[in-house]
Amino acid sequence: MSFSSNVKSELCRPEVAKNCCALAEARGAVLYANTFAADCIRIVTESRDFAQRLPRLFRKGLGVRFDALPEADASGKLTFLLTDGEKIVQIGEGLQAP
Repeated sequence: MSFSSNVKSELCRPEVAKNCCALAEARGAVLYANTFAADCIRIVTESRDFAQRLPRLFRKGLGVRFDALPEADASGKLTFLLTDGEKIVQIGEGLQAP
């Protein structure tokens, strides 16, 4: 494993316990999303650990479930997709500082 893979794996170890922590991590994921537009949010990762963590972050921190998840047996890059306009608006509101 590469250094960055090791770091991602280490960062994904702690459970998503508090809503505020989940929100902070979800905000970071959105800021570095492959696509962040009014009609689509697409997050692409090769990290299996992050791919397992991401849906929990979005549910707990933003109250949103992805519209499309990668297949369980997918290999290579994994893509998470949001296309529902209401969810995207909810995420935009969640990104604003309290």
